[in-house]
Amino acid sequence: MSLGSMRPLLIALLIALPLTASGQGWTLLENSPFHSYRFEDAAFVSPERGWIVNGAGETYETQDGGESWTLRSQVPGYLRTTAFPSAGLGWVGVLFNQNARLYETRDGGETMVNVTDRIQPAIGGGVCGLFALDETHVFGVGEWDGPSYFLKTTDGGASWQSVDMAPYAASLIDVRFTDPMNGIVVGGTNGTQSGGVAVILATSDGGETWTERFRSSGTGTSTEWAWKISFPSESVGYVSVEHYGGNGDGKVLKTIDGGLTWTELAVPGGGSMQGVGFLNEREGWTSGRGTQMVTSDGGVSWVETSAIDGSVNRFEFFGDSLGYAMGRRIYKLERLAVSAAPPPPDALTLSASPNPTASATTIRFRLGTPGDVVVDVFDTLGRRIARLAEDERPAGEHRLRWEADAPGTYLVRVQTPEGLVTRRIAVVR
Repeated sequence: MSLGSMRPLLIALLIALPLTASGQGWTLLENSPFHSYRFEDAAFVSPERGWIVNGAGETYETQDGGESWTLRSQVPGYLRTTAFPSAGLGWVGVLFNQNARLYETRDGGETMVNVTDRIQPAIGGGVCGLFALDETHVFGVGEWDGPSYFLKTTDGGASWQSVDMAPYAASLIDVRFTDPMNGIVVGGTNGTQSGGVAVILATSDGGETWTERFRSSGTGTSTEWAWKISFPSESVGYVSVEHYGGNGDGKVLKTIDGGLTWTELAVPGGGSMQGVGFLNEREGWTSGRGTQMVTSDGGVSWVETSAIDGSVNRFEFFGDSLGYAMGRRIYKLERLAVSAAPPPPDALTLSASPNPTASATTIRFRLGTPGDVVVDVFDTLGRRIARLAEDERPAGEHRLRWEADAPGTYLVRVQTPEGLVTRRIAVVR
């Protein structure tokens, strides 16, 4: 073949390289079970060991990274979500079964016990999302089409408290907590198929009170829900948007300050989204209603990919080199682990020490180039507690001292022409 005749092929390969680099890497686990609709959720306690659930009431387990799967149990109800803080202890949330909203297992899924009666006050629907912070603190939400409530246990499942969320949202789908007090839930303002918009709510007191962090525009759709949550880092997070109606385009919500503020990112051709997962702050995937999209620039641009099926409702990642996607089958992403390179000398960096702290902490930030700097401290409700700096500073390292008036979780934010970085600070007394 002549060089001239090879030119079209070379051009095609070069065009395909970005998609190959970011969209591929997923492989179908050949021995994974099949479900005609999809596997709804997964909980992995290590890269090798995890559980998956589906609408047939089935819970499967793998102990070898997906090479083999064992059906551990089958119970009445549509199993929508699961959380395992350790190898033996786990919970499964159920839809469409008024007699069973929540199951518990203490033997790795072999035995499922209906613990719905432990939820007080009783809830009027199913459980759509579960999040286990540890063996003691577990959180839940429901239902995707209403009613809306928040669940939590602070005693390892011996009892569950429910909170009516109707004042804030009509439906809730997913939940994530960073510590026993601070977390977010996502859902919508209407549980039916018309007139609703997506909402993100935050709490700083363990779910007793809530603050609205985001409400979508609803532009171009008949109704929207904020669906699934993915945080690849402390500062950067994404939420998928499920919708009805519209022109086939999709939306993803993004935060770069730990959830204080959110922006809508357009996903042309992305459709109605359910599963969302980010391997790192820039590389991620969406799926759920037949269309799979991938981005390698933090959601600025998206392309369609066939690396996974279009039914994925949940992604699970371990670091930046291993992940699972749960669709009709199970997919696995494996990358060669590479030691993190130090930031370039001109990168904007931020740290705080000591952290946690009993009183004062030193905030260190480094500027790659001189410029105007604003340094603020916020509480988890988004209120500015202090402004530590607002001036022009030279390139290099700078230090500021801050002392909190009260215990709690705070966010320090440094904003410069180079960009914006945040860090979480815990004050414990």
